[in-house]
Amino acid sequence: MMRAALFSIGAQNTGEFKNLKEHIDSVFSAVDQKAALSDYEGLKNAVQAVSAALKECNILVFFLPLKDYFRNKILLFKLFRLEGNVSEDALRKLEALKVYESLSEAEKKAASVFPPNASVIEPVKNEFIAFSVASGKQEIAVIPFADGLTQGLLESYLVSKGLIEAKREEIREIPEDKSQETAPAEETSKAAEEATPAETEREIKFPKLEKYLSENDIKVGVASTPSSIFIKSAGENLNGFDTAFKFIPYIRERSTYDLREYAVNLASLASEMAEAPFGISITNIHTIGEGEDAERFVFIAAAGEKYAKAAKLYALPGEGAEEFLSSAADEALKLLESMIAEYLGDMDYPREAYETPPRPVQFISGAKSIAVIALIAISLIASFLAGFFMLREKNPDEQIIVSNGIDSYETAEDFV
Repeated sequence: MMRAALFSIGAQNTGEFKNLKEHIDSVFSAVDQKAALSDYEGLKNAVQAVSAALKECNILVFFLPLKDYFRNKILLFKLFRLEGNVSEDALRKLEALKVYESLSEAEKKAASVFPPNASVIEPVKNEFIAFSVASGKQEIAVIPFADGLTQGLLESYLVSKGLIEAKREEIREIPEDKSQETAPAEETSKAAEEATPAETEREIKFPKLEKYLSENDIKVGVASTPSSIFIKSAGENLNGFDTAFKFIPYIRERSTYDLREYAVNLASLASEMAEAPFGISITNIHTIGEGEDAERFVFIAAAGEKYAKAAKLYALPGEGAEEFLSSAADEALKLLESMIAEYLGDMDYPREAYETPPRPVQFISGAKSIAVIALIAISLIASFLAGFFMLREKNPDEQIIVSNGIDSYETAEDFV
């Protein structure tokens, strides 16, 4: 019987702990129903539990927060008496990353050192590389603990070991159009010439956004939340999407449960880490209530150099998670488009171009609106964004400036 022990070191102090613990426990329930993530303040505090796990478990998995990732990684080497050598394979992958150049020499060395028989866990997106290694009768796995990073690495590891099945994406078969095989070249050319502009551009959802990005060489950071894959799907048909959009793992500790502020922080940090003038984010689906009264929603946000905008979108009754997130991703790109239009001073771009979709949205009450107006003159204190948080709601035509205290503490559980 496969037994697994799950440890995190100092993760309890991060705002990501609750949601990631639930995710990790849920995924490992398919491997070992008794497996549950336990957090310890330091590796020294976990030694007794690790010793007990070595007697009972086949797999020991350590989740290390990014703040002390390298330090704890080396301490694990010492704990299990693992030799550390520079991995040429890992080094090549690290050197291909832009962030690697900004690391100190000590960090570069710690990032590229692994036990000789270790296996790197794909995908490698940053300097915090996950790996697994055989140690006696056990296998030791070390995985970064960060929202938007842990999920994919954990799944890659378990799939590579045959412990869970890879998630299969739906493949839609496209019927063969045999008429194209026999159509003369002249007819094909003539049909292309007669195609209307609407027909040739119908695949481009955001022509204005594509124009802004290509003509002004604008870069955008995207917070790599689990839902960000839908932003990639929404924008992948844009020319230059891969060049303009840089997906950034979210590593900032979540110190608040104000989901609007959380989304804005995600977008702002993505902009900062990508060294781009703009950043966007989309949260997981959250739910409030139960049964027929349950409401599902996400926050989308776009951040610029001076301010940020956010909107709360609700799922329609009976709407599937993928359909809802796809719609929300479209709205995130529309929100970004409107911010870039303002940034570039495009007078032809109508202010009402960004509108929330035909679904319920959150409105601010009159009392709250008065409170907001009273706060306009007050400098808002943000963890890394100096300025004001801007929110466009469907209720008024004008934007409303929202402080940290308005509609805060939006507690909810993840739906997906």
